[in-house]
Amino acid sequence: MNAIKNITPEEAAQWMENSEAVLIDVRTPSEHWQERIAFATLLPVPQVKAQIANLVNAPGSKQKKFIFHCKSGGRSSGICADLADLEGADEVVYNLQGGILGWKAAGFPVLAGDKAETFDPAAAPRVSGIADVVPVAPVADSPERAIFQQVNMIAGFLMLVMLIIGLLGYRIGFVLSALAATGLIFSGVTGVCGMAALLRKAPWNRRTGAF
Repeated sequence: MNAIKNITPEEAAQWMENSEAVLIDVRTPSEHWQERIAFATLLPVPQVKAQIANLVNAPGSKQKKFIFHCKSGGRSSGICADLADLEGADEVVYNLQGGILGWKAAGFPVLAGDKAETFDPAAAPRVSGIADVVPVAPVADSPERAIFQQVNMIAGFLMLVMLIIGLLGYRIGFVLSALAATGLIFSGVTGVCGMAALLRKAPWNRRTGAF
């Protein structure tokens, strides 16, 4: 079983500077394109288990620490927990506290949009051998985007139904609609969405992987 350790942005920056660690961004391709930490490898949540074996088994990987990050630390913490439960795994996995928001709050820079062209990926402390690293450009049909489209459709439908119930004279409809709206706001602020987590396990969204 893996051990999980939360690390500060300062620790992560030091390890990256010394080429001791591989930083893995588990957000969506569009999020990564909008703003990202230099030299981070994009590996969205649905693809982590499929690709992590390639990463861990790549040449030189045994000497690297693996740091996972997302927007605020929620999704990457979940990934670390999943990896910790994998049978036969004995490596330590690291979660970046506060995600990219914590990284920026600590005063470290990020890249955004077209600024991706200003740094040389060949100089990044990555491990060679990972297959099909996801591009930084927004991907309209990415699995993660499809899941959040489903979240939007379901949430919108439920809120409409609850609003109609409220207009028919049942106050519980307004209450439930307000709770749903609060959940959406929480998801937007924290990057954690319970409905998305459930939908990822749905048969039509499930993808088999090598790890």
